[in-house]
Amino acid sequence: MGDRSPKREEPSQKKNAPLPLVRQPNSRATSALKIKKAKPAYVSITVNLDSHYNSSLKESYYQQIYTEIKSVGEGGFGKVFKVIHKFTHRKYAIKKFKRITTSKEIYSEIRNNEKVGYHHNIVKYHMSWEEGNEAYMVLEACQMSLADYAEKNKVQENLIWDCLYDMCNALQYLHKRCLVHYDVKSNNIMIHQKCFKLGDFGTLYELSKPRQCTQSKLSDINISYSAVTIANQRLSPSVDVYDLGYTLSGLITGRVSSTLELLLKRMKFLIPTTRPSIEDILDSDAIKDVARRCERGLRKLYTTQNLEDIDVISTQSSEDCFNLPGCSKNP
Repeated sequence: MGDRSPKREEPSQKKNAPLPLVRQPNSRATSALKIKKAKPAYVSITVNLDSHYNSSLKESYYQQIYTEIKSVGEGGFGKVFKVIHKFTHRKYAIKKFKRITTSKEIYSEIRNNEKVGYHHNIVKYHMSWEEGNEAYMVLEACQMSLADYAEKNKVQENLIWDCLYDMCNALQYLHKRCLVHYDVKSNNIMIHQKCFKLGDFGTLYELSKPRQCTQSKLSDINISYSAVTIANQRLSPSVDVYDLGYTLSGLITGRVSSTLELLLKRMKFLIPTTRPSIEDILDSDAIKDVARRCERGLRKLYTTQNLEDIDVISTQSSEDCFNLPGCSKNP
């Protein structure tokens, strides 16, 4: 961004003539001047810029390292693009934060992703960087969100069971780490080949660090639950159970089995203590059947749309994450 300060006039030849006043750039311009070149952004887990980056070139880090495929969405804090790494040919999603996003908000989300670490049913976080007055986050590329899929396709009952199972595995992983997602919804559930992944950890919070919830924090969460949450003024893992039940119930367009209907209804009970826990759901006979079908490889592709935009990997263990440059490890 160019310097917006007025041009300095030639000083007077008169001896001891006062120098003209020069307006100081605003804080955003000052910040941009301090970060002319790309630098890694992290809180607890160190990440590095790609070794192919040349800071002496005029092209930005984004332009030097990635080829943009397409824009895939926009949220409250930024836009998401699918890209290809020019040198490894791996595919990623890059979130570009909006300029109105504060540094505090950006680094809060970076810290949240560092806390999450790796799980097969969670969108993988790789690294973040700053350049000028822009900030970027590199994430695992997925085909589409569950919300986008539901807009164009009739959602079958098997898909709801599969999503319920995958999301319960993701939430169980988070809850065991004393983390609550706090914003489980179809826009944050991603389809990746034959599985579902939970993403967007901007509202993540730790149970070990209780804090008062606010109206602004609840603005994007299911309205019917918000009133109860505001009244209680505290949260627990049962929030995620409710939101998941609410989200999946909203996808049902026809008749489903009474087993699924009853389970989702129980997940939406307004009194948190009356809802099943994530462990209760995973221990149910119906979910165990879903788990066996998954373990036997009986799932089919939910959609071939955007399949070319992701890296299709048949099997992937937690160790695979550590072999990727700049990938966050479990703190």
